[in-house]
Amino acid sequence: MSFDVVLHTTAFTDIDDAVSYYFQISPQLALGVYAEIFDSIDVIADSPYFQFRYKDYRAFPLKRFPYLILYTLNEKEMKIHVYAIFNTYQNTDKYPK
Repeated sequence: MSFDVVLHTTAFTDIDDAVSYYFQISPQLALGVYAEIFDSIDVIADSPYFQFRYKDYRAFPLKRFPYLILYTLNEKEMKIHVYAIFNTYQNTDKYPK
């Protein structure tokens, strides 16, 4: 059974930033990061029990790009709330609060 996924505004902003950054390098890389983010969200929706990374946030690493998908899980409502697509080169102080 798959969980419903809610993408918060901050996650959309992070996705836009990542795609814009990679588009400057190559349009194909931009498409690649976009596809990998949404493919990873599909994986999380099917199997959301990944490691806790920070407080109640779980983290799922992308395979080809230096990002973590930070999300919380509400098992009662069967929902996943994605709060950030976090660039792992950033300071961890920038984790969502």
